[in-house]
Amino acid sequence: MSVAEVASLLDRLSTMADVLRPVLADALPGWSADLVARGLQEHLETVDSKRLSRWLRLVLGGHEVSDGKYAFSYIKSQLETQPSLRLSLLDDYFEQCTRKEDFELCMTSVRSLLFWDWNSPDFGRWCLKKLPVAEGDQVLRYLAEQAALCYEACSVSLPREEIEVLKKNPERKRLLDKTFQSVKLKEEQRRNRLAEQNAETEKWLELAKSEESALREGKASLPLLYGLGWIYLDHLPETVISAPRQWMARNLRSDDALVDAAITGLQLSIHHPQIPSANDIVQLHIDGKIHWLSLPVLAGLELVSET
Repeated sequence: MSVAEVASLLDRLSTMADVLRPVLADALPGWSADLVARGLQEHLETVDSKRLSRWLRLVLGGHEVSDGKYAFSYIKSQLETQPSLRLSLLDDYFEQCTRKEDFELCMTSVRSLLFWDWNSPDFGRWCLKKLPVAEGDQVLRYLAEQAALCYEACSVSLPREEIEVLKKNPERKRLLDKTFQSVKLKEEQRRNRLAEQNAETEKWLELAKSEESALREGKASLPLLYGLGWIYLDHLPETVISAPRQWMARNLRSDDALVDAAITGLQLSIHHPQIPSANDIVQLHIDGKIHWLSLPVLAGLELVSET
């Protein structure tokens, strides 16, 4: 296909992008991304933002598709080399999203399409520039929140120029200040929860270490066995079955001796004297409860079957 034919085909397909995108993704995974990637390779220096925005709609929200990964990576890398073009694309899509009923959902797809870092200060600054001139409560809330999230996450000072412009619109400035306070509060609460979780994890790891010998002998406490079973089964479909030791090590601070003991303890749990009867399991299910040994035994059976 010639250079001109690639552009012509992209132009034709993009007029029906919303209809064709799911069809092509199902029938020819990665094909649209490959075509858009070739279009960028051959026309990036000459194509205008509005035409390119139509082409990119063919891969809207598709950057996590398994096929066409190279193409999506290429699209991302090319857009990253053209910051002014990316901003123009963002402006184009923003105007389209403001006409959508669900503005926020539309913008989420746009950010995925443009591969913006969710904590990017560039995107945060773009939001600040839009805030004084945008209209609509939903749009204004989104811009203020995204700006606050970006700058809070990346710990970068707010740009003075944009803040001075906002000061001329006290209502918008108050909205931004209020949103920043809300985001800071939520972030502080998140950090506190994380600290509590880390403390609980440390306590649990100390328990596991103290019962290392008991695990090897099949005599570990039921709460510890339940926790180990939960860890093992947490990513069972792929990660654990293919590499159970590596997954356990990741959750046990790479303590080889403790990992060995944990795997042995789970394997031995299938012979535990307190395994409930079938009637007990049914009754527990009726009561909305779960037995301490339910997860360890499932994990143990998987481990035994893999050896």
